[in-house]
Amino acid sequence: MKKEADIENLFKEAFDNYFEQIVRFIYYYCKDWEESKNIAQDTFVALWQNMEKVDWTRPLIPYLLLIAKNKTLNVMKGNMVRRKHDDYLIYRDLSATVDALSSGTLNKIYSNEMQQLISKSLEQMTESVRTTFVLSRYNNLKNKEVAELLNISIKTVEYRIMSALRILKNNLKEFI
Repeated sequence: MKKEADIENLFKEAFDNYFEQIVRFIYYYCKDWEESKNIAQDTFVALWQNMEKVDWTRPLIPYLLLIAKNKTLNVMKGNMVRRKHDDYLIYRDLSATVDALSSGTLNKIYSNEMQQLISKSLEQMTESVRTTFVLSRYNNLKNKEVAELLNISIKTVEYRIMSALRILKNNLKEFI
């Protein structure tokens, strides 16, 4: 077992030598500098918590990269769940609004106005967002199918749909 001062020196040396490299590694996957720095800090917290267990005769960087990878995966999975939940809530609100408007006696009045707002919203979207949204919502394709058809990642499909739903929600806020 190493002395407390030795452990602190080893940790400081590891932090000074590898922190920026770990941040860049994480950024490659999450594309957010602040989040990358936060995850890198969490990586070094985990290292500190396990200092006694670390084999200091072996290179440290593979161990740090493994911790960073796992922490990044956890954060990204959490972000995916939040985004899917947000998309679901926006879509549910829009669907409820459309259903409510479709079933009432004011159907014709609101239907025309809503259709105009939806058309306006579609025009405000970039071509890529509009195409992705139409394939997903009007053609009922799954995200994977849209991704394959447009030759983009599923993440890109999710992001574009989320962008489209935000535009729609903003433009239809009077109805929601």
